[in-house]
Formats: sequence, structure tokens, C-alpha cells
Amino acid sequence: MKNLFFFFCLFFFTVSLIGQTKKYENLFDYKKGVRVVDFSSNYAGGWDVQFLLENATNDLEGLPAWCTENGAPFPHHATVELVKTEWLDIIVFNNKIPDETGGWEGISAKDIEVYVSTKSATSGFEHIVSFRLENNKNNQVVKITPVQARWVKFVITSNYGYDGYTELGQLGAYDDGIRATSIKDEMSKKGFVDLYGIYFDFGSAEIKEESKPIIAEIISYLKENPEVKIVVEGHTDNVGSESSNQKLSENRAKNVMNKLVDGGINKDRLSINGYGSKQPISDNGTEAGRAQNRRVTIRKV
Repeated sequence: MKNLFFFFCLFFFTVSLIGQTKKYENLFDYKKGVRVVDFSSNYAGGWDVQFLLENATNDLEGLPAWCTENGAPFPHHATVELVKTEWLDIIVFNNKIPDETGGWEGISAKDIEVYVSTKSATSGFEHIVSFRLENNKNNQVVKITPVQARWVKFVITSNYGYDGYTELGQLGAYDDGIRATSIKDEMSKKGFVDLYGIYFDFGSAEIKEESKPIIAEIISYLKENPEVKIVVEGHTDNVGSESSNQKLSENRAKNVMNKLVDGGINKDRLSINGYGSKQPISDNGTEAGRAQNRRVTIRKV
């Protein structure tokens, strides 16, 4: 039925941070006892749900991708149980599905929601973020506000149009150890803060609903400090053309500024800059580094 060739990457990240080199290992590691413990349906065999985890292929034959049962209704879900409660702030989606070019066009996951729980595999879940995955593309990396989790639930609400099956490739989850304090403290100490709680879909400048808490915190800070003026900076990684990254960074900064104005901040206190990929703070040669480089920064002027 399916093409038996699939290229995938192991996600052991080496990232240069503050002059040091640190290795980040995938928290979703089958060899270490991590398992998918709850799921909506499963094609099994070469497309077993455990293939969402790194190193599952050493114990199970087949492709590192999960396929649902034929005709299973949306939403589809899979819940990963970690060995213990962990911090995580980077998620990697692999969405390059061989069947997209093998007769099952549109089979790859499209809209996906992420939930975490520290209580059980079936209760206590908190919605973290939602994303629209790019079609048939691997290494879609996002940096989220750090959360603690023992169980991580992925809910697929749509695919790219195939009527029958849905597939999702191997997942990654990491903790890079970066823990920002409040915006007020960061601005007081450094005069700027890199924000990772402002979310956009891949390649989009539209601000997602899950960004509201951080936007509200910026507005609160500016209202409490009416003398402060800021510049909103947009930054990207180095994937894609320089011109497209420049435009994307400018549009993201502009949309954040507009949200602040909508929240009651005088536009005279705000300005924007888009830097594209010109001001990286980490190694663009690694996926984790790129996730850190994709950010919005607010800076006193």
C-alpha cells in the first residue's frame, strides 16, 4: 500500500548559548521508556502510533510515522507519556509524508493542537498552543513558553484533504533551559526582552489567540510605565530567502504593535523594526537554535 522509504532526522541538538555548548536530547525517546499511551485510532504495522517517538524504529519495523484507521473521524489524538514530569519549551513536527507523493495526496496532518497535563493520561490537560503545519515538510520547530508536563497530547483537527487516512511524522520535544522572568524585570535589568509567547503559524504574520497573555503583559507593563517608549522587533531564522524573511519579520512586528495600540497604548510610544535573520542569538545550524532565533523582541528606546 505504501512507499517504504522515509527520510528522517534524529534530533540531538547541540546549541551554542552564552559561549557554552550544550546538548539537548529528545524528551520523546522510546528507548528511555516514553510511550504513546492514549490514541484515537491506529493503522498499526508500519505506521504504528509509537512511531511518533524517536528510536521506536529500533524496536518496531516500519516508517517513523503514525497513520490513523481508514475513515476514522476528526479529531485524531495521540498522548505521549514521559518517564517523569519534565519542562519543555521546544516542539518539533515532522510532516514530510511519503504517501503525499505516492497516491495519498493530502494525507498529512494540517491543523494540530497541543495540550499538557501533570495529572494523568486522560485528565487535567491544559491547552498550550495550536499550529497549522506546512504541507509535507519536516523540521517544523516552534519555541513555546516553558511548561511542565508528564503527558503531552496532540490533537489533529484536519489534514490536507485526503478522505480516509491522516498521517503525522515523528515528533520531538526539548527543554533548552531558558526561563525568562517577567517583562517588567527583564526590561528593568536589560532594557529588552525576547518574547516566545507570541505565536504565529509557520510562515505567517497573523498573531494566534494563544498570544493574548503575553500581549496583555506588554500592555500592562507599558501602562504602568507611561514614560517608556519601545521598539517592537521581528526576527526570523535563516530558512528561506533574505527578502521573504525581512518582510515576514516586519509584518510580525507591525501586527504586534497594532495589538498594543488596540489595547490602549498610544502609537507615539511605539515603533517597529524587522531584522529578518540578521540578528541571530543562537546557532542557525541547528533546529533548536533556529527556534530561539525566531522571536519578537521589545526594547526600550
